[in-house]
Amino acid sequence: MPMDRQIIDQTLRTKYGEQAYLIVEKLTDAGFDAWWVGGAVRDMLQGNIPKDIDIATDALPKDIGNIFPKTDIAQETLGSVRVPMGKVLFEVTTFREDDEASDGRHPESIAFSTREKDAKRRDFTINALYFQPISRELYDPFGGEADLKEKLIRFIGEPAIRIKHDSLRILRAIRFRALLSGQYEPETYRALKEQAALTESLSGTRKLAELEKMLLGPHPDKALEDMWELTILQFI
Repeated sequence: MPMDRQIIDQTLRTKYGEQAYLIVEKLTDAGFDAWWVGGAVRDMLQGNIPKDIDIATDALPKDIGNIFPKTDIAQETLGSVRVPMGKVLFEVTTFREDDEASDGRHPESIAFSTREKDAKRRDFTINALYFQPISRELYDPFGGEADLKEKLIRFIGEPAIRIKHDSLRILRAIRFRALLSGQYEPETYRALKEQAALTESLSGTRKLAELEKMLLGPHPDKALEDMWELTILQFI
């Protein structure tokens, strides 16, 4: 499922795509590596124009602030800043790797890193997708494009370990399966069922945010069925 040239062109012709391109261009001109990442790339591979574009880069938050003086640096300790372009705020995040220590809710610390390690820390193969709008290169180290074609939800790395590092990934797996009307890779499904009780440790705020996205998605019935089958409803 190669990236459709027409979708790329149509995206870049939108005001939103044009502004996201400009951010990458300015970062690249300053000597940094910058890519569109995650959902926007997934949307484009499915033939859709993205409504939201996140950007990942090796530029540090202070570097991003120097290039874009009006940047909101409130979350800079997590490596993420908001760059205003017109009336839109773009999330620009420094490549990072998570500390393996975790309480199951969030990583203990963040270390800035490389694109390769940034991809490795992401939850599912279909989310570890990077697109360089200038060169039009697709970076897909874990076969996310093939899994997206098959509508397959697959954890990157060992599923149980990925869940224990952040148990919100259980709910995210259910949401993405429902979004794509897809299926789980067998080891991913097994881990979701075995680790279901870990969702109880999540804050109400994080649970609510995922539940809202499920219920407002195209197939809330599938999400609710999965939560029932995986015995998650009793914990949320």
